[in-house]
Amino acid sequence: MASSNASVANQSLKGLVNNPGDNNCFLNATIQVLWHLPLFRNSLSSLFGHYCLSGKCVFCALKTLFIRLEKVDKAAIPPDVLRRSMSDAFHTQDRFQLGRMDDAAECYEHLLSRLHYHLAPDTEEDTCAHSHCISHAKCALSVLEQSCCGCGEQSEPFGFSQFVHYVSAPAITSSVMANKAGPALSFGRYIRNATESIGSQPCSSGCGGHSATRRYLINSPSLMCLGVIWDSETVPVNDIMLFVNTIEETVTLDDVFSKVTEPSACGKKLHLVGMVMYYGLHYCSLFYSRSAKKWVFFDDSNVRVLDDKLSTVKDLCRRAHYQPLLLVYSDPNAKSVDFDSAPETVIPMSSDQERKTLKTCPVVDRSVTLRRSLSSATSPLRGGTNPLAQTPAGIAMPATCVPIQAAPTGPLIDLSSIKPAAVPRQVVEPSAPPISPKTPGSCQSRLPRPDR
Repeated sequence: MASSNASVANQSLKGLVNNPGDNNCFLNATIQVLWHLPLFRNSLSSLFGHYCLSGKCVFCALKTLFIRLEKVDKAAIPPDVLRRSMSDAFHTQDRFQLGRMDDAAECYEHLLSRLHYHLAPDTEEDTCAHSHCISHAKCALSVLEQSCCGCGEQSEPFGFSQFVHYVSAPAITSSVMANKAGPALSFGRYIRNATESIGSQPCSSGCGGHSATRRYLINSPSLMCLGVIWDSETVPVNDIMLFVNTIEETVTLDDVFSKVTEPSACGKKLHLVGMVMYYGLHYCSLFYSRSAKKWVFFDDSNVRVLDDKLSTVKDLCRRAHYQPLLLVYSDPNAKSVDFDSAPETVIPMSSDQERKTLKTCPVVDRSVTLRRSLSSATSPLRGGTNPLAQTPAGIAMPATCVPIQAAPTGPLIDLSSIKPAAVPRQVVEPSAPPISPKTPGSCQSRLPRPDR
C-alpha cells in the first residue's frame, strides 16, 4: 500500500530549493499554493499568448517553473527563474529582492496582480471582466463594503476586488469565547462576525449606536484565499489552537459575507485544499493532493506525506506552533478559464503598458491598508508597514545566512527541451522519521516540538 501511494504521489509532489542565504521560503510557499490548485495550474498551462516584459516577465517565469515542476525528474526544483523575475519586476518598489525575506501573503497577491497585467494590461484590476484573466476570472473576490447602523443610517457602498480576504485571528477567537454558551457557529459565521466587529464605529447620525461593516459578495469565485492576521509573531499554542480548531473543511459563501448577490454563489460551498503557515521567520505549506488523496507537508525541499484527515493538519500546528497565514478554499468543480479572449501570440509590452505594469499594484495596496487596520503592529506576519520592504539590508539574518549572489541563472527553458521523468522519485511517507531540524529563527526548516 505504501509503495502504491508513493508511486501516485511521485507524479506531482516536488519540493523547492532554499539554500542558506536565499530566503526563498515565502516564495516557495506561494508557488506550492498555485501549483497544487488544478484550476490555476491547468489554466496557466493552456495559456501561451500574453503581453511580455522580457526579463521582468512574471508570466514567462511562472510558466517556466511550472514546466520544470512537471517535467524535471528531481526531488526539489530551484525557484530561481521566478525569484529573479520578481526581483527585477519589483526593483523600483524594493520588494522581493534577492536574498531578502518577504511576506508570503503579499507575494501571492503581487503575483496574481502581475499576471493580470500580462494578460490584460489595458484594463484596470477593479474593472477586469476578461474571461481569460486567471487572476480575476477565478481567484478574485468582487466585494461591496458598507457601514450600516441599526437606526437605518448607511454609508455609500464602496466596491473593490481582492485576492485575499483578510480576517483577524484574535477577533475570531474572541467571537468563539463570547459564543461559548450559545449554539455552535460555522467557521464562515465566525469570519463574518470578526469582519463586522472590526469596523464598528459610533453612528454618524448621532443615534448613540454603532455601525458595523457589511461586506457583500457580488461575484461567484472559484477560489477564496483567507488571510489570517495575528497580533504577535509568538502566539501561545493555546491561542493558536483556539483559532485552528474553528477551521472547517468547507465554508459556505453565504456564511462568510453579509450578503451574496450573485445567484450562482448563493449556497456555494468551497473546500479547504491548502494552508500557508508561519513560525520563527519561516514559511511552509500544507496541501491536499488529489492524486495521493492525502495532505502533504511542504517545507522547501522537504516533502512529507501525511494522511487524509484535517485533524492531522491541526495536530501538526499544535506540535510545531505553526500560525496559519493563508487558508485556501476552492470549488472542486471549477473549470479552467475561457481562452476565447486571450492573446493568440506573445506581444511585447508597449512603454505605456510597461509603466502601468511596473507601478504599485492598487489591489495589493488596498490589502496592505486593510491589514494595517486589523493590527497596528508592524511585522511581515501581521501587516502594517513591512520592515522587510523598507530596510535595505532586509531582516537580520543568522551569520550562517549569506545573501545570494546575482549570478545568471540561464534563459527561460524551451518546453521541447525537457522530457518526462522516467525514474520514480522518493517521497517521505507518514511512517518516516521527522524532518531534520535546522536553526530556529532563520529561514530554514524546523522540527515540530514535543509536547510540553
